[in-house]
Amino acid sequence: LNVAQTLREEAVVQARQTIERRVNELGVTEPSIAQQGADQILVQLPGVTDVDRAKEIIGSPGMLELKLVEQGPAASREDLLRSTGGVVPSDMEVLTGSGDPAAAGGAGPLYYLVRRVAAVTGQDLRSARVQLDENNMPAVGFTLNSQGAATFARVTGESVGRFLAIVLDKTVQSAPRINSRIAGDGQIAGSFTQEEAQNLALILRSGALPATLTYLQQQTIGPTLGADSIRAGVLASLAGLMII
Repeated sequence: LNVAQTLREEAVVQARQTIERRVNELGVTEPSIAQQGADQILVQLPGVTDVDRAKEIIGSPGMLELKLVEQGPAASREDLLRSTGGVVPSDMEVLTGSGDPAAAGGAGPLYYLVRRVAAVTGQDLRSARVQLDENNMPAVGFTLNSQGAATFARVTGESVGRFLAIVLDKTVQSAPRINSRIAGDGQIAGSFTQEEAQNLALILRSGALPATLTYLQQQTIGPTLGADSIRAGVLASLAGLMII
């Protein structure tokens, strides 16, 4: 019980710190992020008008993993696991994602059999930024720290010719072929808009959340409340001067 309570407390503290980094990236003036009770966090964002975007950025898990692809892509789970007798090996997992439907012979989500243990995770990131892919579409480029770069170079060097799944929150964003040893830079390409690429880069820079967030309450206070308060203050001052 004590261990579970300690983990829960640490998760709340880490979540608050991650939210603070994301809010700072949003450029909000004088935000307030405070813990309330054992497992609640109060977030106040003065001046933010796009509430839905702020909620999406704050609440996204943002867990990045780079995993070697063992089978796929396939148009169905059955096709994917045909060579393994329909059984998922203990050291692997099945993930869905997007990609070129023609590569799997159909439309809709694609299925990948990937290594359960990631070669590199978001904890190995040093930076993430928006850039253009080979088709001049918005993408997210990332740079790994020294430890992550060394691991990435070793894994890609040993896996030339294979596919590497770029996984975000358990969904395969892309699975490019490894053509050569890759040192410390990579790219997440997909059907991103400029804003989606910017949001993803922001989320990756701030780190992954330790747990899923659930919104309990949302309140939006318009500028008229501030105007009413100022007006009431002025009237009170004038009334005080008249009395004096």
